[in-house]
Amino acid sequence: MNLFKKNDLVEIAVQLEDKGFKFYDAAVNKPNISDKVKDILKHLRDEESKHRATFLELRNKIDLFDLKETKGWDEAVMY
Repeated sequence: MNLFKKNDLVEIAVQLEDKGFKFYDAAVNKPNISDKVKDILKHLRDEESKHRATFLELRNKIDLFDLKETKGWDEAVMY
């Protein structure tokens, strides 16, 4: 039995990317962090934004299809 629809999974992914962005953004502003570490944290933060945009684009594509159809998503439900 599937617990999630496709758009539910995409929404979860978007929320995870948002949390990741907030985490890295907060870490960048911590005191006593070297410039090299800040650069790495900024890169990771920016990657979270890119991932979020990718998932939102995917959600828009999925919305064009029958979102009630969950065939083949059994493995994804575990995540």
